[in-house]
Amino acid sequence: MQRRAAPIAALLLALPADPRCVGQWGPLRPRPMRDIGPLPVPYSAKTAVRAMSIAREQLGVFPFPVDTRGRLQQVYPQSSACFAVGQLPLPAAPQSDRPVVTSPDGRYGWLYWRAASCCIGPGVAAQCVRDALP
Repeated sequence: MQRRAAPIAALLLALPADPRCVGQWGPLRPRPMRDIGPLPVPYSAKTAVRAMSIAREQLGVFPFPVDTRGRLQQVYPQSSACFAVGQLPLPAAPQSDRPVVTSPDGRYGWLYWRAASCCIGPGVAAQCVRDALP
C-alpha cells in the first residue's frame, strides 16, 4: 500500500482559522518575523502592525487597540501621507504629493495614528485650574 501526500488545500483547511485580517494585507496571525515577497512596503507595514498587536495582546505594553480603524504613516525613508491599516494601494505618486517609497536599505519607520476622544468632568477641570494657579 502506497501512501500519498495530502493535497495542500486539505492541509490548509485543517488549520484553525483566524478571522482577523490586516485589511487587504493578509492575516494578522501567524506572526512570522517578516513577510517576504515582491511588495516590501506593505509587508513592512504589516510587520509593524503585527508587532504592535503582540505588544498589546501578549506583553500588555501598548495601550491602544490595533486594528484596521487605525492609520499608518511612513516616516522612514521619507514621510508619506496617512493611510488606513490594510489599505491597498498605498499612497503613490502622482496621486499623492507624499507617496510611500521603497527603502534602499530595507529599513522602514512607521507611525500609528488612532483617533481618540475623551471627556473630563467639571470637577477634574476645576482641579487642573487650581493646580495650575501659583
